Amino acid sequence: MKKSIRTLFASTLLLGVIGLAASLNTKPVTDVKADSARTYPGVGNSCDLLFINGGGNFNDADLAVYFFNSGSDNAWSDKVSYRVEGDTFRVMLPYRASENWSKYIVCKYDRNKNPAYDGWGGVLAQTADLELSALRAYGQNTITISGCSGTTLSVSEVKGITYYYGIRAESHVYLDLSQFPNWDTDNAKFALFFTYPDYTNESRWSQAYINGSYQPSFLWKVEGQSNEHLYEGIVPSLSTNGDRIWNMVIAVRYNSIATAPGWDNEWNRTQDLSFNSTNHQSNIIRVNGWNSDGEILDQQYRIADDTRLGFFGQHFLDTVTCSGTGNSDTTTSAEWNNVKVAYNHLNRVLQGDVWTATANVNGTLVEQAMARYDYIVFYKGYDHEDFINRQADGSGADHSISSPIVVNNIEDNDRLTLIIILASMMTLSAITLIVLKKYKSRRR
Repeated sequence: MKKSIRTLFASTLLLGVIGLAASLNTKPVTDVKADSARTYPGVGNSCDLLFINGGGNFNDADLAVYFFNSGSDNAWSDKVSYRVEGDTFRVMLPYRASENWSKYIVCKYDRNKNPAYDGWGGVLAQTADLELSALRAYGQNTITISGCSGTTLSVSEVKGITYYYGIRAESHVYLDLSQFPNWDTDNAKFALFFTYPDYTNESRWSQAYINGSYQPSFLWKVEGQSNEHLYEGIVPSLSTNGDRIWNMVIAVRYNSIATAPGWDNEWNRTQDLSFNSTNHQSNIIRVNGWNSDGEILDQQYRIADDTRLGFFGQHFLDTVTCSGTGNSDTTTSAEWNNVKVAYNHLNRVLQGDVWTATANVNGTLVEQAMARYDYIVFYKGYDHEDFINRQADGSGADHSISSPIVVNNIEDNDRLTLIIILASMMTLSAITLIVLKKYKSRRR
C-alpha cells in the first residue's frame, strides 16, 4: 500500500512539474490589432525619433538635421520630405554604436543635394545649436519651426509630444479592390509593402504563416463573403523586434508570372499610405485607381474578428455542401484541402475560436460548419484529415462535455498543459481516496 501511494504521489508531483514548465514556456496568444500609437521620449539615443513641426517653412526644400555631441562625433540625418501627419516631419537620429547625441541643428536643405555627400554645402537656412536635453528632460519629442528669414530658421518655445501611429506586426490586414475592380483582372497578384519602421531603416512585404513561420507572401482572397475583390495578408514581423509598428504601406499589383513579392513584375502601385489619428484602428486598404490612388479607410470600416470568423464558417458551408448519406462521402479531397487552407489563413486566436466552437446545426455560421465537420470526421469517419484537431478536446462529434476551462486562444502547448493538469487532478483525487480509505480501516 505504501509503495502504491508513493508511486502515485511521485507521478502527481512529476505531472505537476511538467505542467508548470509547460505553462511557463507558453507565450499567451494576443489578438493584435491595428490600434497602435506610441510616443518616443528619450530623444538623444541612436535611432530615436525627433518630430519637427512647421513644415510650411520647407515647402520649397527638404529638411535635414545635423547631430553632434560633446565629443568629436557628428552626423547628418537622412534628408526628409515625408510628413507624418499634417505639418510634422519625422527624423530618425543617426545610428552610432554606444553613442548618444546631445545637440542638433535643423536645416532647410537643397532638394538637389544630399547631406551624406554635400554636407553643409546644401544648407539653405538653419537654426542655432539646439539642446536635445530640453526635450528629453520632459519626455517630449517635438519642436516647432516658427519661421524662416533669409538663412535663419526660428524655433518656437512651444514643445510637445507627437504620437506615431501605425499597424502592429502580425496583424491581419485587407486589400479592397471593389471600388476599382480593374486591378483584379488578368490573374494579377497582390502584395503590401510596409515601411518607415521604428528604429532602423527596414521594410518588409506582407506575409503568410507557412509551415510554422511567417514568410513573405502574396495576398489571398477572402472567401465566404459578398465582396469578390477582398484580399488578406499578414503584417510583417522581424525576428529582432516582433512588436514592430509600421507607419506606411504601399499596395502593389503584379503580373501573374511573379513568384514572390518584390519590385520585379510589378504592374501598378498606390502612393505611400500613412496610418494616422483617423485610420490607425483600421485594417482595410482600398484601391481607387490604376496608380497612386489608394487610401487606408477610416477605422469604422475595420473588419472585426467576429466578422472574419463568420466568413470562414460561410466558406466552409459553401464548400463542403453535404455531409454524405449512408457510406457515400460526397466531399472531395480538393474541397477538404480548400477549407483547410482557409482555416490556416485565420489568425491563431480565431483558429482557437473554431477549435472550441460547439457543433450546432442551428447555431452561428461557425457552429453550423463544425457540426458538419464533426459529422464527417468523427461520426461518419470519412477519410478526411482532422486539420482543426478537434479530437484533442476529447469531444468528437459530441461537444456536450467540452471543458469551460478551454479558452479561445489555445495553442498546442496550452492543450498539453490542460491535459497534464487534469491528469494531475485525477491522480491526486485517487491518492486522497486511498488515504481516506486506509484511515477509516485503521479506526475500525
